[in-house]
Amino acid sequence: MSSDSVGSLCARRPLAVLALRRLGFDVDDATRSVASVCELLGVDAAALDAAITAEEQKLAVAWNQPSTTAQIDALVRTYHQPFAEEARAVEIAFANGLPIWDAPLALFTELSENLAHHIEMEERVLFPLLRRSGSSVLSVIRALSLEHEDLVAELLAIGAASRACTAATSGVGVDAMRAFTRFETFVCESIHVETQLLFPRVLEIARR
Repeated sequence: MSSDSVGSLCARRPLAVLALRRLGFDVDDATRSVASVCELLGVDAAALDAAITAEEQKLAVAWNQPSTTAQIDALVRTYHQPFAEEARAVEIAFANGLPIWDAPLALFTELSENLAHHIEMEERVLFPLLRRSGSSVLSVIRALSLEHEDLVAELLAIGAASRACTAATSGVGVDAMRAFTRFETFVCESIHVETQLLFPRVLEIARR
């Protein structure tokens, strides 16, 4: 893990974003090595791995659903249905009239559109297939998992740009960053639930 970049770690394990934040580090450069971040925080790779695992275990307990269908229904209820409202809150916070925030706003608008399309594809194509648990789900899961990695990369880029703007705009920036941090947590959790909890469950059933 130490030789990974922060970006690749977060793409593979989205809750690393939350664990790093709890340890006092917000991702400012996705190309930084995990080893350099550990050195900065004064922790070793094992401690960081344990922090990420703790975040993952908390979510695993909360998402211990009795069936694939129940898990999908809960995911749609918890993450898909509130998505537009969560995204709108960030757009309002970023559209604060300060020109320096135009670039993060443009990046976020693009991410929001990509996420909306991703959610639509899941609900229209993937989730009906998952409910049937057939072998045809494999290629769809693979494609959407790659999209998840791209979405995390976009999220990290917006976070870095937003933190730079926050440093330059004082109180206004703090409000915008608070809204984005909430959204960042929301998206990282939803991606983790899908890639680490829902998809493996369905693939295991399909292999039987």
